[in-house]
Amino acid sequence: MWRRILAGRYGMDNLTLVLVFLSVVLFNLDYVWIAGVGLLGYSVFRVASRNIGKRRQELQRFDRVTAGIRQHLAPVGGAVARTLIPLYKAASSYGTRFQQRKSFIFVKCAKCKNTLRLPRNKGKLLATCPVCKSEFTMKT
Repeated sequence: MWRRILAGRYGMDNLTLVLVFLSVVLFNLDYVWIAGVGLLGYSVFRVASRNIGKRRQELQRFDRVTAGIRQHLAPVGGAVARTLIPLYKAASSYGTRFQQRKSFIFVKCAKCKNTLRLPRNKGKLLATCPVCKSEFTMKT
């Protein structure tokens, strides 16, 4: 549905994301929240705009103005990425776990705290941890 609505429109880019972020920050400030509403409105206008050439020029100007800032913050961005990537991988495993929740149960090994996946509704199972080789009985 959204593809049909946004066909021929400019769409999202980095400038739009920055405008949305700033508008959310400004929403929390007294009397300045009106500027946040204006920025949010402008970002929606950019997404829905059919004048793609004009929006690209705005993005190029934004990139030129912020190039020095981005170059200065690049080492920090790498550190943030190194911190966030393991968190993302952990969160994606929870998504997989959520999808498999009807067919499997997830238990932690008592010795090494490794997560084991056991099939549901199979009665008592003798589970062996693949990491530490400890065995325990689990009712599924």
